[in-house]
This record gives sequence, C-alpha cells and structure tokens, in this order.
Amino acid sequence: IRLEKYLNIKEDPSFKKKKSAKSASVKSASDLTLFKAGKRAFESSNFELASLEYKKLLKLYPKSRYADDAQFWIGEIFFQEKWYEKAIIEYEKVIEAYPKGDKVTSALLKQGVAFKELGDHASARLILKELINSNKELNRLTELSNEFQYKLKLERDPVIVIKNKVYPGTVLNIKKSVRKI
Repeated sequence: IRLEKYLNIKEDPSFKKKKSAKSASVKSASDLTLFKAGKRAFESSNFELASLEYKKLLKLYPKSRYADDAQFWIGEIFFQEKWYEKAIIEYEKVIEAYPKGDKVTSALLKQGVAFKELGDHASARLILKELINSNKELNRLTELSNEFQYKLKLERDPVIVIKNKVYPGTVLNIKKSVRKI
C-alpha cells in the first residue's frame, strides 16, 4: 500500500480475475501445470492469460514452491507492458511475501530498473544499494568477478610471480611471458 500511495496509482479493474466456467475446471490443475501455462502464455506475449494463470496459482496454492516465481512473473508482465508503477508493487510483493525465495534478488533488481525507467534515479540507486548490501552472495560474486577481471588483465600484461605474489608490468624475458621464481 505504501508503494501504491507513493506511486499514486490505483487498482486497475481490467486485471481483476475473470470468473468463468473454465476457472472452475482449473481448480483441479496442479501448481506446476498452472505455472507452466502462465509461462507459455507470457512467452507468447499473451500477458492477460499469463496473469490469470499466475493469479490462479497464487490463489489455489499460496504456499507452492512456484508461488514466488508466479508473483515475480506478474511483476514481469507489468514491466513488459511498461506499467512500471504496478511492476514495482508486484516485485515488492515477492520481497515481502517470500523473503527467503529465490526471486528476491531478481525482484529487487527489477524494482531498481523500473524506478530508473520512471526517471526516479534516486529510488533506483537506493534499491540497487540495498540489493548490493543485503546480498552477500552477490557481493562475493562481485569480488570474484573483479578478481577474474584482474587475472584477465594480468594474462595480457607481463608479470613476475614470486612465491605466489604477483608483480604486474615486469618483463623477465623477451617473449613477455609469466615466469615463476
């Protein structure tokens, strides 16, 4: 509700569930079946059907292992439709309802991107800083990436390695190769 007020948006009636005879028969569908149906619809850009399938999954199987994914993909639907305000709210639902789920990091990242698309660069920066600070795995991946990039640079530049210490930019022979001492 906070985000909805901040973004000054109201619920869109066109996204409310449509009741039909078909929805009664889907109640017997498994959570995986609903998730796959939503994913297929999303991939074919049938966002209305995808949204319905994901919302059915959330209603029928709120504790499903696919629930956080379904909620995330509802956010992705709004993002694809460039309705960034609603996407931000749907991503927030992922973060709040499934704090230990595997989509939290992606939801935070997409929230940041959505704020950027809205021109709210300050909020985008805050979200991305939160993402970096709160995600130790991401921090470790960043460290590994930086270390890897450093090693790649060393492969291009001549170095000396003495007792596992690297001294970049030093040439020991004409071939400019790495020589261990």
